[in-house]
Amino acid sequence: MKRVAVFLPTIVFLAACCSHWTGATRAEAAGRADELAKFEKRIRPLLIARCGKCHSGKAPKAGLDLLDAKRLMAGGRSGPVIVPGNATGSRLVQAVRRTGRGRMPPDKPLLDSQIVDLVTWVRNGAVVSGPLSGDRRRGGDRITEGDREWWSFRPVVAVPVPGSDSPDRWSRSPIDRFVLARLVEEGLRPSEPADRRTLLRRATFDLWGVPPTPEEVEAFLRDRSPEAFARVVDRLLASPRYGERWGRHWLDVVRYADTNGGGFDYVYPNAWRYRDYVIASLNRDLPYNRFLVEQIAGDLLPPADDDETAIARLVATGFLTLAPKGLGMQDKELMAMDVVDDQIDVVGRALMGLTFSCARCHDHKFDPLLMTDYYALAGIFRSTVSLTKFDKNPSGWPERPVEAPSVKRARLEHKRRVSENTTAIDGIVSVHNRQLVQDARRRLVEYLFVAAAVYHAGEGKSAVAHWPFDSISGATVSATAGPVGRLSNTSGKADGPRPLLVDDGKIGKALRFSGQGAIVDVKPGQLDVVSLGKTGDFSVSLWLRAPSGYKPATADSIVSAKYKSSMWFIALRPGGFNGIYLRHYNGKAAVDIKPSTDQLPRLTDGGWHHVAFTSDRDGSGLVYLDGQPSGRTGIKPVSGTADYSKPESLRIGASINGFRGDLDDVALWDRVLEPAEIGELFRLGGRKESPVDVAAIQRRRVTSDGRPSIKDLLGKHRVVPSLARRLARELNASAGREESPLFRLTVRRPVSLEEVSKLVDLESPALAKRLDAKTTPLVPGTDAAGFYPDAVRGKLENLQKTARQLSGVRFPKPGMAMVAFDAGTPADIAVHVAGSTKQLGAVVPRGFPRVLGGPGPVIGSGNSGRLELARWLTRPGHPLTARVMVNRLWQWHFGEGLVRTPDNFGQLGEEPTHPRLLDWLAATFVGDGWSLKRLHRRIMLSSVYRQASTARPDSIVVDGDNRWLWRMNRRRLEAEPFRDAMLSVSGHIDPALYGTFQTWKTGDFSINDTNQEIAKFQTRRRSVYLPVVRTSLHEMMELFDVGDPNSITSRRSATTVAHQALFLMNSPFVQARSRGLAARVIAEVSRESERIERAWMLVLSRLPRPAERTRAVEYLAAARKQNGGDDQLAWASLAWALFSLNEFLYVD
Repeated sequence: MKRVAVFLPTIVFLAACCSHWTGATRAEAAGRADELAKFEKRIRPLLIARCGKCHSGKAPKAGLDLLDAKRLMAGGRSGPVIVPGNATGSRLVQAVRRTGRGRMPPDKPLLDSQIVDLVTWVRNGAVVSGPLSGDRRRGGDRITEGDREWWSFRPVVAVPVPGSDSPDRWSRSPIDRFVLARLVEEGLRPSEPADRRTLLRRATFDLWGVPPTPEEVEAFLRDRSPEAFARVVDRLLASPRYGERWGRHWLDVVRYADTNGGGFDYVYPNAWRYRDYVIASLNRDLPYNRFLVEQIAGDLLPPADDDETAIARLVATGFLTLAPKGLGMQDKELMAMDVVDDQIDVVGRALMGLTFSCARCHDHKFDPLLMTDYYALAGIFRSTVSLTKFDKNPSGWPERPVEAPSVKRARLEHKRRVSENTTAIDGIVSVHNRQLVQDARRRLVEYLFVAAAVYHAGEGKSAVAHWPFDSISGATVSATAGPVGRLSNTSGKADGPRPLLVDDGKIGKALRFSGQGAIVDVKPGQLDVVSLGKTGDFSVSLWLRAPSGYKPATADSIVSAKYKSSMWFIALRPGGFNGIYLRHYNGKAAVDIKPSTDQLPRLTDGGWHHVAFTSDRDGSGLVYLDGQPSGRTGIKPVSGTADYSKPESLRIGASINGFRGDLDDVALWDRVLEPAEIGELFRLGGRKESPVDVAAIQRRRVTSDGRPSIKDLLGKHRVVPSLARRLARELNASAGREESPLFRLTVRRPVSLEEVSKLVDLESPALAKRLDAKTTPLVPGTDAAGFYPDAVRGKLENLQKTARQLSGVRFPKPGMAMVAFDAGTPADIAVHVAGSTKQLGAVVPRGFPRVLGGPGPVIGSGNSGRLELARWLTRPGHPLTARVMVNRLWQWHFGEGLVRTPDNFGQLGEEPTHPRLLDWLAATFVGDGWSLKRLHRRIMLSSVYRQASTARPDSIVVDGDNRWLWRMNRRRLEAEPFRDAMLSVSGHIDPALYGTFQTWKTGDFSINDTNQEIAKFQTRRRSVYLPVVRTSLHEMMELFDVGDPNSITSRRSATTVAHQALFLMNSPFVQARSRGLAARVIAEVSRESERIERAWMLVLSRLPRPAERTRAVEYLAAARKQNGGDDQLAWASLAWALFSLNEFLYVD
């Protein structure tokens, strides 16, 4: 792949066209309020839990008290242990890193994540609670009227719009009147409106996160109607791209990620469902109050009428479960309380703009938030299941299937019908089989007569499949019965090892298997021979030669058949499997047919051995070695419930692990072979002179004594074939046992019923005991239905037809989601003194912060209180919920909120610049049904929003920070729209909505055994769909200041560092987008001047200025010369230059 050339004319071009990539400003340091919140949330609890035992109280070790803020900063007898801003030089950091003289804590090191928290806190200035932050609250443990008078705790009230009686030419909406009134008060005036191209680009990036197309620009410029921009806003809001853009804002606030983070960074394979819920909810303009209720308590809402809503309400609770969790912590209660603290923090800061976490260890120092308030909320979330496997390390998190109610109802109805139909079938079969058994007992002589004929004839159908392994044509293995085989390899690779034909087989030639995945398999369309259903018996016979001393790895399979939900296989295996076994697996449980003693030494002596397995699916399975029974196992509970329909594969050789050895004369029957038949296979196949294979042996079986055939006997005596054959197997078991009451029938075949009566004592107690035993041979098979009365048989056939129809019904497998739910026994919890789980104070009833208006709804003893919390939080009179969200939305449109500390509406936060406007917007928001789209529309159609971003020197002197909104703020694109814009203008963007392209499974770690990330980042989908790995962010996202997914991010920083410019110069992503843009403009227009115009319109939403046209022509000429006349590379270089412009990166 050719690389885009970057050379000196690029710099000249950039300087000539417009401002190029330069340093803007360094990242602003985090505000003291934010750092204080982090101290209270992360650092203080850590010091209490791991250091407080030794370094607190009246006589702390080394004179170092780490629990008192003032003494913490003063240090101990040997001096300060913290140097604010200098983590490396701080002895406390050296101690916990164990790089200095001290190694603390002495018992067990801190977790890596805890050390990172401590280091970050010190680097950011080691802010602690203290009077430097303002006046401390003095209300003690009660809420005063003065507390309630703080601006954000007062109710939202209807505010009159200023200047309503004196219209002005600038104001388009009440928003403008509030802003204009403040501008006049401050001696300022609003800016001119932005030009139409700038306004469209601003609105499109704001609502979609990509630039407008040239066609959209031209359409807007042509529309001179006063409602033109309103139509643009409505179009943008109606697109699903709106949800993708604004969903990312919300995901920042709720600390969304696809992995757990920390030392146990497991993937959250189903977190994406919550992300999609957010996007879909915003797209359909779900009222914000409902949006919050569903996320806090969607699982507790009454059943929804429609499937989409029902599933969405469950998925929404991922809001609570997505927290980073200390899954490996030894103290599981502390682990749980840390998650509770995260939930309180996200509900408090994200939804109410209050730092509740500061009250975990003590009453809030500045806001009227008491420890009792904190633990009243903590009881709600501790009564919610957000963690599982408390008895394991690491622990887990809750995931549940989410199934549409209509599907669930249909599935339950189907289950009821299946059960009802099965009960009816079982009832008929039970009654009439009992009658057949009674008839067989009455006519036992006839049944024994036919059974003896079966036993002595060795009667049975021929093998349904037989591979003698004597002939191979190309990759085809010939068969005398059933499908041919194919030489193959489990790897699927064309050059993978395959079985080899060898001359020294047991009967002619044989196949040698290498142990490296060599197999013989059968084509998918020819697998009927192993389609055995739920009742079909079967037998397998083969000759095996394993190398002398061969040691199977675990289960080295020889023959295997796989079905949709079941399987069976024969394998060599050491240990308790006694050398060789046939396993039946029904999808949930397994049973093994194996020798009664260890036969592995015998099977691995280097010689040939005959192996046969029989499976009577509703009885027993037997294994024969060298013609003799070697073990019996009852298999009915598993094999009788396994569904061997719809075979997916049949393999001979190493389908599991790596069987190494030779196989010969492999055969399969769809019935149970008799011992005499197996003995014959061994005797005739194993003789030294002229051994014969299965096909030849079956050809020898002819009736030569003139006696009636088995078929004739069955018809003449009207006996149930399955009963006769099971009695024949009983004769097999009686062979050689003179004490058996049936032994004499095995010596010779009786010629009449009278002879049977003479040979068998029908009154023998031993015979009666055997026939009455739980394992009685008198168990009719499915052929018994042919002996039922006609009317009964007709009814049974109808029921069986219904059963077949029902068995063909398939329901979609429900998806899994991270769903929170109430604990079995919700309960109040006690105050944790100093935040410690070991020091408990008084129990606090679950409830709500008292400063925000009364006790709130009563929480019943049988539920967590989440639903009551959600409804309390979204009641129209709540003083914070609407204000906080209105402020966030304003901030995401203007770059700064009306309250510039969006997470802190308390004493340490800033007060609103336009308090009356904030209240008017909040009241209107609620009055509009909590509609976010209507709020967008109000803001964007205002004159305030439509202002130009041009800085005026006279206004900068008065209001350099633009607090009074005399112009629009120029804003840098966040990482996601920057990436998406490149994809969009290059024509590479994948517009697919929703879903995930990851292949994660529950239990996967974010890195594999070779320390490689398993997340897939290579995609052309929008950035909101990129995986968010807490321990390793996407390179471009991290470089361009994506939010930290470990905590709430309400406002992105905007750093400018050299690495960003280097990324733009060298990133394969940017290079590919540059080539894409080049290919697009070349394909869409033919003349160079038109291509230049097209490139400018795509990237910058405007035409090039005359000087830019000239420079572009010169640049292309120089680039072609630099790249050997390659026009494509020249245009790619120009595209790269356009992507590097500030004008592309910034929105005016």
